[in-house]
Amino acid sequence: MPKWTVPQQNAIDAKNSNILVNAAAGSGKTAVLVHRVIKMITEDGVPVDKLLIVTFTNAAASEMRKRISDKLREIIKNTQNNTVAKKQYSLLPGAKICTIDSFCINLVRENFYKLDIQQDFNIMDDSERMLVEDSVLDEIINSYYDSGDKTFLELVELLSSAKNDDDLALTVKQINSFTSSQAFPDLWLDKACELYNPEIKLSESFAVERIFEETQSYIDFVFELIDNSFNSLYEDDVLYDKYKKMLLSDRENFETLKASVSTKDWNKIIQNINGVSFSRAPSKRDYESPSKAVVTANRDNY
Repeated sequence: MPKWTVPQQNAIDAKNSNILVNAAAGSGKTAVLVHRVIKMITEDGVPVDKLLIVTFTNAAASEMRKRISDKLREIIKNTQNNTVAKKQYSLLPGAKICTIDSFCINLVRENFYKLDIQQDFNIMDDSERMLVEDSVLDEIINSYYDSGDKTFLELVELLSSAKNDDDLALTVKQINSFTSSQAFPDLWLDKACELYNPEIKLSESFAVERIFEETQSYIDFVFELIDNSFNSLYEDDVLYDKYKKMLLSDRENFETLKASVSTKDWNKIIQNINGVSFSRAPSKRDYESPSKAVVTANRDNY
């Protein structure tokens, strides 16, 4: 039996709620998930063929199924009278341990008649998708050329070269690909267009909220750099007091900025940013401070 860490054991034992586990590569995610499944099917009485276990790759799905199978075989070997493990092992071939794509395809095949589609539908591969995409896009672009739409022609002039309009088509496909990855593509596009609407002030745009968040994030990072600089100081450094005074001044600058960001007053933030002034780093003739490299690098950063 592996010796689990407290977070791993919590992930194995958690019940009766939605669970989100954030774990880095190589941290034992698969082993934890396998043990969680084994615990559910051998101790909690959940039939393994009633579970849905999805992965991102076929290799990961195969690995998951193999590990569960191996663990059940081990339990059966060690406790031959364990009828629960034997039953779960017999149900394992019917368990839904697969990729997300495979699960969705099977779900559609099982319910094709409810979706009003043919039972023998095929999944379009990338090469087929690209051909259809290019064909449809060419048709749409040509229809706009035929209409003589002024706005469209301005767009062509903006995005295309003197030789062809390939860049126009490429831009449309890139935008489509990006927006398709958004949870709500149309909403994302509407918000993006707000940035270019001359009737909407920048201070009223959704982008300002993002700017506040980004600025706050940068300021928090600066405080980490300043703390790192303080930690690099040596008390026996002849420039210790001067470096300390300089860093305290730097921190005061960014505390002022942080306070203005919290007010979300656009003009106040700009005013304070423009008012930031950094003192020169202290130096002493023929003396090299042991903290200089760290402090200088951090100051250059912020």
